[in-house]
Amino acid sequence: MAMELDERHRQVLGLERLRRKRGYREGWLYHLCLQKGLLTELQQLQLAGLVGDAPGVTGGIAPGRTAETEIGENGEVLLPRTLLTVELVPSTCWFSNLRSELSKEEWDRLRRPIFERAGRRCEVCGGRGTQHPVECHEVWEYDDEDHAQHLAGLVALCPACHEAKHMGYASSVGRAGQARAHLARVNSWSMDDVEMYLETQFEQWSRRSQHEWSLDLSWLRPFGIDINPKRGEKHG
Repeated sequence: MAMELDERHRQVLGLERLRRKRGYREGWLYHLCLQKGLLTELQQLQLAGLVGDAPGVTGGIAPGRTAETEIGENGEVLLPRTLLTVELVPSTCWFSNLRSELSKEEWDRLRRPIFERAGRRCEVCGGRGTQHPVECHEVWEYDDEDHAQHLAGLVALCPACHEAKHMGYASSVGRAGQARAHLARVNSWSMDDVEMYLETQFEQWSRRSQHEWSLDLSWLRPFGIDINPKRGEKHG
């Protein structure tokens, strides 16, 4: 069955390649697509015979293994508990972040209330660093249709959680082991869970790095900050 593939279909196919490589059951792909809002595309690819160990048959279970899961209140199977997530910035967005766009005075004015709100403790694990109790982390959301990078807020993180958030950078400076161990500890994951999760995140990063992204900093306007970013701003 021939079908026209869009970006969302290709995302599912990338997850399917990862599932086969890791030897996971088909249910892993289903619940990941459920989390990402990709069930329609998954079903279309199943009908086309492009996804699954038994093409054209939905709900089949193939031999393999699954990561540890949790059961939700309504009985649905959930992916491993995720308190600490990894946020990989597309390579086409590197060297152009919020800190690079603001003066030191503006940056301090934004982050001080964040630290005070959190009681100078990490908003993920509750911990504190030795040299710096907490650091300010930028939260970004990505519109994969319009290729727009939106600033969604700021959070206070301990240095260890902040390092894990930027797993790509941690790997580049030889601290991947420490960052992975902290990710496992905070989420109560096995190292297999960590590797499964990171492969999906790096697969997403690879796809997003193929595009140029506009930069939306409208979150700053209520704070009286209106700047012209180095990358084109997305106006709404």
